[in-house]
Amino acid sequence: MNTNSLLPNHQKHVVNIYGNESYEFRPRPKDMRPHSRMPPICNGKTPNREPDLLDLLGNLSKGARDLFLKIKKNMDFVTYIAILPNKDLTQSQMSKRSQAIQELERIGSGLAQRVPQSGLTNVAGIDLRYKPSTFILSPEYIFSNPAHSEEIVNVWNQCKENRRLRSTAKT
Repeated sequence: MNTNSLLPNHQKHVVNIYGNESYEFRPRPKDMRPHSRMPPICNGKTPNREPDLLDLLGNLSKGARDLFLKIKKNMDFVTYIAILPNKDLTQSQMSKRSQAIQELERIGSGLAQRVPQSGLTNVAGIDLRYKPSTFILSPEYIFSNPAHSEEIVNVWNQCKENRRLRSTAKT
């Protein structure tokens, strides 16, 4: 079988491993999920290095990392919204989830946030209502589809502002 004809439209990548050995790989579009792209991963030599998604996930507790992955698994890739119902959770599990979402909101510029049930509007100015236990992932760390990115960023920014107003009202 000629491997050069399998993916004619995709560029080959060659990586040098341990001196003169090389490993050839090609992107496999059938394995890629829609809209699950990440910004470029930074290394220690990158100027003006900001933490990337892998750095932030490595600094999370196990509960926060598991919640992030659960939100990502259940989210709608068009809206970046995931609903994780609380009805089957015990009080201690709900407390752990609350601590995990607080950690996700604090780290970096926020990896995920709880979406309020009301008080948000879409780009056209129409009021939005969400179910309890609704979460949104950050469009800054996982790139969204350009056709829907304006709406996702709009909801994300409103959630962020809502959280900031709540925290200043408590103090």
